[in-house]
Amino acid sequence: MISVLRTLIKRSLGDKQSMELIKAIALQLGESNKPVVTEYDLGVIVSNLYRTKKFKGERIKTISKDFPSKRILLKNIAALLSNGVIQRQDTYFTVLGKKNYGPGEIMCSLDPFAYVSHISAMSFHGLTDRIPSSIYLSTPNQKRWREFARERMEKDYGDKFQEFSMSTLPKLTRPHVEKVGKFPVHIYSSVHAGAFKHVSDSILRVSTIGRTFLDMLREPMLCGGMRHVMNVYKEHGKLYKTLIIDELNQHGNKIEKVRAGYLLEELCNLRDERIDEWLSNVERGGSRKLDPSAEYRPTYSERWCLSINVD
Repeated sequence: MISVLRTLIKRSLGDKQSMELIKAIALQLGESNKPVVTEYDLGVIVSNLYRTKKFKGERIKTISKDFPSKRILLKNIAALLSNGVIQRQDTYFTVLGKKNYGPGEIMCSLDPFAYVSHISAMSFHGLTDRIPSSIYLSTPNQKRWREFARERMEKDYGDKFQEFSMSTLPKLTRPHVEKVGKFPVHIYSSVHAGAFKHVSDSILRVSTIGRTFLDMLREPMLCGGMRHVMNVYKEHGKLYKTLIIDELNQHGNKIEKVRAGYLLEELCNLRDERIDEWLSNVERGGSRKLDPSAEYRPTYSERWCLSINVD
C-alpha cells in the first residue's frame, strides 16, 4: 500500500530531489494506519516535521523555525487538497490511495477514545444475525473525554505542549459526526469505563464479549430490544458463561446481576455458585423489571424477584 501511495504522491507532487514540506506530509500520511485524518492530526504531523526538520533522514527545505504557525498548517492543507492528496469529508479528510474503510474504523480514527458497542459489537462478535443499519459506539462522558484529550495532546506534542497550548493550532476535540457514508452514527456516552479490545492490524476497537453481554442488560434498546437480547443469551450464554459472569462480577450493578442471573438460569439452564451469589442482590417486595424500558407486569420470577415484562 505504501509503495502505491508513493507512486501516486509522486504523480501529484512531482519527484524533486529535495524534500518539500508538503511532500513529507503526504508521505507521512501514506505511512499512517489511520483511515482518515482531522486538522488536529495534520497539525501533529506538521509539528513533528518542524521539530526534526527531516523525513526519513532527508532534510526538508524552507523549515527554519521549531514550531509551525496555523497559517503554515492551513497553507499546506490547501495544497494537499488542491493536489488531490486528501479530500474533505465534512469534518475530516480521506487520504489518496487508501482502501475503503468501514464506519467503525472511521469513527475510531476520529474519536480516539470511542469503541464499537451494542448491536454493532454484537454483529462483530457473531452474536446476532441482524445487520445493523447504523453504527453504535460508546465513548466517555464529556468530563472524562476532555481529561483523556489533554493527556493525548500532551503525549502528541511532548516538550512542545506548552507552545502548542498557546498557539492557534487545532486542538483535539470531540467529533460530532451524524453519518458516515450511508450509516447514521449513534453515540452512547457513559460514566462507566469501557472494556474493549483492539482488533489486530486495524484501528478498530470493539467492546469485549463480556462487556457486550453486560451492555445488552444496560441498554437493551440499543441491542435490538429485550426480546432479541433474551434470544442471544439463550443461544450463546452457555458458550460465554465465564466471560459474562466475570464481567458482571467486575462491573455489573445489583439489578444487572439480577437480570443476568435470571437469564442464565431460566433461559440458558445454567447453574453456577457464582450466579447463586447474585441472589444477595435480590430485593423482596420490589418492582424491578427484566426490561427496564417496558411497563411492569405481574408475571414474576419468585427466585429473582423480577417482573418478566417481555412477551
